[in-house]
Amino acid sequence: MLLQSLFSGTNNSRSTTAKRIGNFGEQFASKYLNRAGWAIISRNLHFGHDELDILALDPSRKNLVIIEVRTTASGGAPERTVTHKKRRALSRIARALKSEAQQHNCRLRVDIITIRIVANTHEIRHFKAVAVV
Repeated sequence: MLLQSLFSGTNNSRSTTAKRIGNFGEQFASKYLNRAGWAIISRNLHFGHDELDILALDPSRKNLVIIEVRTTASGGAPERTVTHKKRRALSRIARALKSEAQQHNCRLRVDIITIRIVANTHEIRHFKAVAVV
């Protein structure tokens, strides 16, 4: 049912399906973080051509966290889809946010949340501090 809803619709092009899967993943990750006590500051925030998926404060409120969300409906490991180009973009975003974090006495770090959709279930993994800025 979950996969069917992601793949259904009148325009079922690959990019439309990928956007639906990505949007589902970001919404699911936001709910996961909220339930765990995180404060979501922003989603889909743009810095020039770069975009971050989620900006949040962790439950301790001592870490400002840039969260990259990767979602896949195929059998592969979504964390392997964080390309060198995306890592460079995350570094640029981190540099742009570093002074903001320092003004609020927060550390800045990058996390990756992966969501793998298989049949009607999903598996979420949270990789913390893949980069500390």
